[in-house]
This record gives sequence, C-alpha cells and structure tokens, in this order.
Amino acid sequence: MENQELKRVIAARQILIEGHDRVLDGGTVPDVAMCKQRDVAKVLLDAIAELDGLLRDNNVTFSK
Repeated sequence: MENQELKRVIAARQILIEGHDRVLDGGTVPDVAMCKQRDVAKVLLDAIAELDGLLRDNNVTFSK
C-alpha cells in the first residue's frame, strides 16, 4: 500500500472510533445504548465513503 492509501485507511478507522465514542456510551456502562439511527448511519456512511474512495482509486468495483 502506498503512504496516501494508508492515510485513507487510517482516516476511515478514525471516523469509526470517533463515531463510536460520540454516539455510544463508554465501556463502563450496561450493554444497551440509546442513540438515534441517523447518528449511527452518519458514522457508517462517512467510513464507507472513505473506504469506497480508496477502493475506487485502485480500480475496485462492486456490483449488486
């Protein structure tokens, strides 16, 4: 992997970590969290977009 590609993977990882910390409760609380679906969806969509961009730049495509 090129350095720029690694940075993009790290950025996607950071999106997931920050989203987890922002949307969900920390590790010292019960296993249930109250959060809005749109908040979780935003985190996932941002991470997926980052990964899709990296894959697209490397000629990876998906079909349904």
